[in-house]
Amino acid sequence: MKKIIVLMMLFSITFINRVIADETNDSDESSIIELEIDKIKSDVERSLDFPIIEAVWHSNVKQVNFTLYNIGEAEVYIVNSQNQVISSTITQTDVPTTVNLNMNGGQGTYYIVVMSDNWYAEGLFTL
Repeated sequence: MKKIIVLMMLFSITFINRVIADETNDSDESSIIELEIDKIKSDVERSLDFPIIEAVWHSNVKQVNFTLYNIGEAEVYIVNSQNQVISSTITQTDVPTTVNLNMNGGQGTYYIVVMSDNWYAEGLFTL
């Protein structure tokens, strides 16, 4: 009977350690990607202090989340250092919009481009 209890305790400890290790590996390490934002032309004056274009890298899901607001129809691209488009989308931003683009590329330098008729933003990040 004592052997069974000891074996059950060892199994429980091993299981708990495995769960803790899995949670640690899945933790979200997000980082804001610095973007240079330029107003191309616009009849409406907007302050660049208002975050109309933001990009955040989430390492746990290998995804870049873009927050876009009131820049019209926007084209969003992630491009690798060989000028190949890794991921892209076109979206309307009349209301605050979040766009999620997956990163299937490996390590390297990636460029972000966000374009609309009135706004342009670009940035880079390295994996």
